[in-house]
Amino acid sequence: MLSEHLRHVSTACFLPARCPRRRGPLRQGTLRRGPALGYWGSILILVGLIAVVAAASSRSWSSLISAFRIAYLLTRPLGARLGNYLPQAPDNGGLGLGTVSTSALFVATMRGLVAYLSATRRDVSDRDSRAVLR
Repeated sequence: MLSEHLRHVSTACFLPARCPRRRGPLRQGTLRRGPALGYWGSILILVGLIAVVAAASSRSWSSLISAFRIAYLLTRPLGARLGNYLPQAPDNGGLGLGTVSTSALFVATMRGLVAYLSATRRDVSDRDSRAVLR
């Protein structure tokens, strides 16, 4: 019984990480080569997909491990689109922030999220916090 559970967990963890790199609708560059959605169109699609995954995991329609892996895989193209949009010149449809400002914005966002989660501990369940206190 335990071996079946471990097999399910390992499949849920590692299979999504391998498949989209080779084939599938979310392989690298699909949104770039697809219909002319522009930066905002592809960003909104990816944010919408992440929201669907979050809703599915919060309503227990999917396992938390699968939801985490899928959301994790969707953040790569989202970060790439944002990373391309922010430094692009306004003539090319971007904001024109430049690469240094974009990198500083990403670092500040990451630090802010880590500080928020450290202060509020929203990402720690009661069971996890009891284990840390022991």
